[in-house]
Amino acid sequence: MGVAYDRPEISPESESIFMARVPRWLLMVAMAGGGLTACHRDRAIAPTITFFPLHAEDTWVYEVARPLRNQRSRMTVRARGDQFIEVLHRHAHLVEESYGADDENGGHPETYPIAYYRENGFLYRALSLEYHDGKLRDVGLGSAEERFLPDTLSPDSTWESLTTAYDLGPNDRYGVTQRHRAVLDPATIAVPAGQFSGCLRVDTVAIHRGQREAQPDDRPVVLYYADWYAPNVGLVRTVQSSRADGGPALAQIELLAYDVEGARR
Repeated sequence: MGVAYDRPEISPESESIFMARVPRWLLMVAMAGGGLTACHRDRAIAPTITFFPLHAEDTWVYEVARPLRNQRSRMTVRARGDQFIEVLHRHAHLVEESYGADDENGGHPETYPIAYYRENGFLYRALSLEYHDGKLRDVGLGSAEERFLPDTLSPDSTWESLTTAYDLGPNDRYGVTQRHRAVLDPATIAVPAGQFSGCLRVDTVAIHRGQREAQPDDRPVVLYYADWYAPNVGLVRTVQSSRADGGPALAQIELLAYDVEGARR
């Protein structure tokens, strides 16, 4: 979603929040076909379109680019299925993100677990998990994303969400308030993994604000995101910028390869 990619530190920096929101594509939301056609190789898909498949062992590989720094790296995401997460006291979809060195470079990627679950009509995700002696535990930073995607997603859907990068009490926290709108993009989206049409694009305005020693940040950072999701495949492209009208991309994610149950190639 690995090579030469450092997972972001939990810190009040906008770049780390960009990386924290990478796994959006991994949530299951079904949508009736209603005239949408498949985007891969001009073949039709089933009447029910899933923009966020999450079958066990579904896998996505992405390139993460920071053009202004001339940096490129790789991220791999693998779904591990629905299971009971003891530390959360609930069933959730477990997903593993891998960053770091490629095996061909003699290293081993760092792997981080994320749990996705539904609550009050929205999809949530728990970000403060890690493996310890083969078991999941909470590291205690309070990192999570609330209401980041509605259970029913369709063109012209609008909603607000909240991402907490860390929450160490009322005097020390950092989070992002986000406003989203989904639209059906008429363009064909070309990425290394292929060409995709009929994609759903989610446009996001993200307001980054922290609080240290009980003093709120009076100069929040505002960033803009566009995420493209292909039917039965998931996220294929993300662009982050600092301007509402686009401008130079601060960072970009593109799909390199995928192995998703039911996806036509």
